[in-house]
Amino acid sequence: MKTSTYRKALPVLMTAMLISVSACSSNDDDDGLTANDDNSAIGEDSNDVGDTGDTGDTGDTGDTGDTGDTGDAGDANVTATSYAFSFNRTPFGADSSAKIERISLTDGNIIDGEYPSTSTDHRLATDGVDIFQIGRFGIDNLTQFDPIDTSLVGFQLSLIGEGDSTTNPQSLVFLNEDVAYLTRRSTDSLLILDPTPDTNTTESLITGALSLADYNSGSGEDLLFADMTDALIVDNKLFVLMENLNASFAPENPGFVAVFDTDTNLEIQTGEASIPFNGIQLEVSNPTGLQFNEETGMVYVVGRGNVFNNAAAPGDPFAGGLEVIDPDTFESSLLIDDGDNENNNDFFNSAIVINAELAYVMTIVFDESFSPTTNLRTIDLTTSEVSEPIAGLEGLNMTIMAVGSDNHLWVGIESDAPGYMRVNIETGAVVPEMVRTELIPSDLIFLEVSE
Repeated sequence: MKTSTYRKALPVLMTAMLISVSACSSNDDDDGLTANDDNSAIGEDSNDVGDTGDTGDTGDTGDTGDTGDTGDAGDANVTATSYAFSFNRTPFGADSSAKIERISLTDGNIIDGEYPSTSTDHRLATDGVDIFQIGRFGIDNLTQFDPIDTSLVGFQLSLIGEGDSTTNPQSLVFLNEDVAYLTRRSTDSLLILDPTPDTNTTESLITGALSLADYNSGSGEDLLFADMTDALIVDNKLFVLMENLNASFAPENPGFVAVFDTDTNLEIQTGEASIPFNGIQLEVSNPTGLQFNEETGMVYVVGRGNVFNNAAAPGDPFAGGLEVIDPDTFESSLLIDDGDNENNNDFFNSAIVINAELAYVMTIVFDESFSPTTNLRTIDLTTSEVSEPIAGLEGLNMTIMAVGSDNHLWVGIESDAPGYMRVNIETGAVVPEMVRTELIPSDLIFLEVSE
């Protein structure tokens, strides 16, 4: 086992990741939305929306990666602590800043540590052992933190290659301790990383790349990348999500999902011979993060449609919903339609599938002054019925969602007193006590750490 300067074989337990990409990024179709996707930061000048993740991106809403050594269960000296690592920010603006705040679930959901301050455009990922902070548009670096000692940094390395200015990194997923994949929005190549590099150098960190050039459109000065955002690993298959926006950052066309064999790093022909590339053409437009549900064995993706009513995407703005992909056959279908201009429950901004019967969806709509109204609803997956807003959370300014190791749905709230509201997944009841944070929640991942 390779180790970083402080790396330990820590027992961990990863939680389910969410359908959304957290934080904000400057090259997006949607200017200023606070939910959990790359085009979801309300008021941010980076054209981003939040939704997933990231998974919690959740963190990273992707593959949970290597969960590490489970340790000796019989060792009476081993103590386990359940943590939430929340990337929190100030309101967007010229002087905006952010930092990771560590919340101890074991000690009553209190903040018991924080990491150095940084700018707002970051998201989190974990390999099940360490915390990784992805610097996005104009930042282009990767930082590895220790989950226990917040003063320890394993590395902070540039993700800029020769000839690049910014590649706008988005989401990091882990195959094992030696291989991870990093999506990048402002390019057509996905990086292969060694998350435990032998030396603290970019050359040791970046070990290869996968081309997504087949999904580009236009050429020369009119060349458009396919806007890769999230990624997910299921059974040695890497699923890569692309928003496929037009030159005005509008969701004029459906999104794509490319699939790679992680044993060979070759793209898989998914069977859609009628389109000029190997991947899956989605039914929904403006897709947010990917999620795999173990109970159903399916991959899910949310489409937000033309949530900002961008005039460069004509027609009915409701071109989204919840889409499902079979990871073995690659067949996809629209599971829940988000409606139309006359009949809808607002735009689907992010979602988490809990099991074969239940999903949670965060919906959003903007008024004429571009002020958002967000609501949390449930979806009955057996009947396709979308509920009315959940009582106790109506109209709050929600930012992200993630399922915690406490079997609660954590919902980030932006307000003068920010933090998380939680929903008991077993009962559906909203917990009245808020988990307070110093800053506004923007991304969230969970770890159980044994010392």
